[in-house]
Amino acid sequence: SLNYALSPNQYAAFKVLFNTTAYGNFTNVVVVKTNETGNKTVNNTTTVLKPGFVVEKVTLTPEVVLGSQAVFNIVVRNIGETELTNVTVIEDSYDGLVYDSFDDNGYWTHAFVDGKNVWTLNGALPVGELIGLKVFFNTTREGNFTNIIVVKTNETDNKTVNNTTTVLKPDFIVEKITLTKYLQLGQKAVFEIVVHNVGESALDDVIIIEDQYDGLIYDSSVDN
Repeated sequence: SLNYALSPNQYAAFKVLFNTTAYGNFTNVVVVKTNETGNKTVNNTTTVLKPGFVVEKVTLTPEVVLGSQAVFNIVVRNIGETELTNVTVIEDSYDGLVYDSFDDNGYWTHAFVDGKNVWTLNGALPVGELIGLKVFFNTTREGNFTNIIVVKTNETDNKTVNNTTTVLKPDFIVEKITLTKYLQLGQKAVFEIVVHNVGESALDDVIIIEDQYDGLIYDSSVDN
């Protein structure tokens, strides 16, 4: 009730606040009455928008050789009806991996908070848009390692995703066999060198170096 009489050509206004409890279109109806007039009814409609997002974490290196880098691509997509603010990605757990760096494309701000890597999007994420973040980790031991991230915004609940990287152990054994154990001076000494891959990954750029051969003079090799 108004605490005073409303004079001609005078107006009075007040602000009413409501909490939203569901998504959709809602009509609010008010009735105004005075001692001198009939009642008048007015209404308006408010639309409560639903925020939402999906997050993907893709291992760009599902299998990586020990000592090489594991690379992850994190993609956040706004699938809701309103923009998302303070989009934050938290590397929650990465056992067996050591954080190295991220691809700084100017969209994210990186910080180290409570022992965890945290990236915050610089600005809001519009409806229907997506944003990516590429992160690099060093590998420290072989095995299967699960990497967990948490993504949160001001408008939504947190979401947690994870994926697994397999760190492979490279290894080989080498044998050098003398095919001519005894021979006369002037004859050729023949050796067979065998390299056997006993690891979990392919070996690139395999090189054999004859480091020392005192009393012998290199002649040739058989390329099979």
